[in-house]
Amino acid sequence: MAAAHRPEIAVGGVVVDDDALLLIRRATEPAAGRWSSPGGRVEWGETMAHALVRELLEETGIECVVGELIGWVERISDDHHFVIFDFAATPLSFDDPVAGDDALEVRWVPSTRSTSSTWWPASASSWPRTTSSRHFDTAPAADPRSP
Repeated sequence: MAAAHRPEIAVGGVVVDDDALLLIRRATEPAAGRWSSPGGRVEWGETMAHALVRELLEETGIECVVGELIGWVERISDDHHFVIFDFAATPLSFDDPVAGDDALEVRWVPSTRSTSSTWWPASASSWPRTTSSRHFDTAPAADPRSP
């Protein structure tokens, strides 16, 4: 019997500090090599808030407090169907982010750069309402705080 194909729930973190947005360059599919908000799948028995805290720590080394739901988006292709919920997240410390787990790079990006037309695809609405619906290929200009 074939496994049932069902949508997977995922979370994304919109982490803003001093008008800069925390972004990662994804190490794995979907969208490997593209820049995106940190986040990932919700594991069995895990709340969305706990999943986001875990994913942010794994991908950026930053602990956070999860805030309000900002928006959601669906990403559907031949091999996946994700329903991604983006939440505001507040960092508990202002240590430099460190790429880990599913992230090749991580950096703070000034908000004027993160709204560039290089995001893919240009759907949903503008930053910072939701960022998981968009990825971009070119390296964003780093905020001076980024390593």
